[in-house]
Amino acid sequence: MADIVTSACDIALVVSPGRVVESVMVNPQFGSAERFAAWQGARLSQLFSPESAQKLENRLADGPEPGRSLQLELTHAADAFTLPVRYTITRSGEDGTLLLIGRDMQPLAEVQQQLVKAQLALERDYEAQREIETRYRVLLEAHPAPLLIVSMSTGRIADLNLAAAAMIGATRAELIDAPVGQAGRAPPRRIPGKSGQDRRVGSAGRGRADDPPLAPQGDGDGDAVPRGGRPAAVVPSGRGRGPAHPCR
Repeated sequence: MADIVTSACDIALVVSPGRVVESVMVNPQFGSAERFAAWQGARLSQLFSPESAQKLENRLADGPEPGRSLQLELTHAADAFTLPVRYTITRSGEDGTLLLIGRDMQPLAEVQQQLVKAQLALERDYEAQREIETRYRVLLEAHPAPLLIVSMSTGRIADLNLAAAAMIGATRAELIDAPVGQAGRAPPRRIPGKSGQDRRVGSAGRGRADDPPLAPQGDGDGDAVPRGGRPAAVVPSGRGRGPAHPCR
């Protein structure tokens, strides 16, 4: 009988109606029976931690009924070791004898502890990363000069502050991940104004009344800078020919 029971579990306990352990059966692959020899003759509540003993007493007060079983995860707390076991408890016979068939939960408990440690480590790393990101964002936005961060591998804008977005004339969302060479508005073109001077037209094709007039500069190849206001750096697209592209 003991061989049949232990082949289906790691450890089994036969408990009298008075809650005294009458027999301890151990699967040979689980460990030596001498390790649990002291359990025989002990009261059932003495084998578990206080929390597990209280949980067991509460569940046994309501059952199990004959022919039915209940499952509990209990922790044995001895002087030499701590052992989590999942027990299936059945009541056998008319006298109320209990049979506790248990499976070792130590491997699962170790995996759960590792998961908890990994989760705590991830949370600590996340908090540290968020703190660094917050400091970086504060420093970037607090700097009065326009700052533009460009990826060296892709040549696209990785980040920028509000001062840079205002200087380029676009929103930060529009500029993120945009090629740095195409950031901002399309190159302005000139149209005749009422006074005979030229006005700049933005990417939407509308002349802006508040723009300063343009005056030809240089060698007459079409390059121009605004008269008054902030200067525009003009980068030729060709070798002295073709339209110029202002970079603010």
